[in-house]
Amino acid sequence: MIEIANQILASTSLDAHGEKLTREQLYALYKSQPEELVINHEHDFGRPPVAIARNILFQELSSGEFAITADIEVHDEESFRTSGGFSMAWLADGYTLFPQASPELEFYFNPRSISVDDAVELMALSTPDTVFNIRELKQKGLVATSILIVKFITVSALAGFFGKFGSDVYDKLKGKLLDQARKKEADDEALVLNLIVPAELNPLKAEVILEVPAIYSEHVRVGSLSFESAVTIARKLPYAEGIQKVVIKTTGHPPQWILSHYIKSNGMPIRI
Repeated sequence: MIEIANQILASTSLDAHGEKLTREQLYALYKSQPEELVINHEHDFGRPPVAIARNILFQELSSGEFAITADIEVHDEESFRTSGGFSMAWLADGYTLFPQASPELEFYFNPRSISVDDAVELMALSTPDTVFNIRELKQKGLVATSILIVKFITVSALAGFFGKFGSDVYDKLKGKLLDQARKKEADDEALVLNLIVPAELNPLKAEVILEVPAIYSEHVRVGSLSFESAVTIARKLPYAEGIQKVVIKTTGHPPQWILSHYIKSNGMPIRI
């Protein structure tokens, strides 16, 4: 296992995208970090985490720039050799049509891979009773795949998205996701959905992440890609105490759920 001391995760220096954080922005990012930061490969929640960052500090560098540093414990050495290092991601600007209302679900998107206009099209489907908010996900690193994160906030959102008889707004949402996936396909790209179901919204009492190509969004309702079938797959997992996250992906055509991995409370992944 590789251990790296005092690794820079983010700084006020100009990054590879030509962007620069102020000291105040960087410090706010530092204050938002947990004691232990789980690091995902290419910021993909659907893939097993590759490292854990501990002893996270805010420091001034000899160059006069400021940085967030940490001691890194790498448990996927192949990914480390391939990428050459790891970086941070954080939520930035948020948008809503109904600021006084609580959202049903939220979309997190990287504006480098998914345009703000495309994200706004999803938000524009909101109604006063069914609110979709969007938020930019800043990522200090290059990401090859376009990933749209969909986080369910309420049980009604989960029922509307996966239910056999979803409301018109959820039918339109699934149609819009399919349209955006087809547009990506025309450019020889892919749009992948990371559907996040918090522990309090599902019977497994652990966070569930469903990774599915957006081109299959029409299948995410009944049959092989229903939420009930995903839970059934996860229940077959002989997991022990202290599981905080279960990741389920699609395989085959027509697509079916397959268990990918689960993550223990200490951030360590257990591959299936």
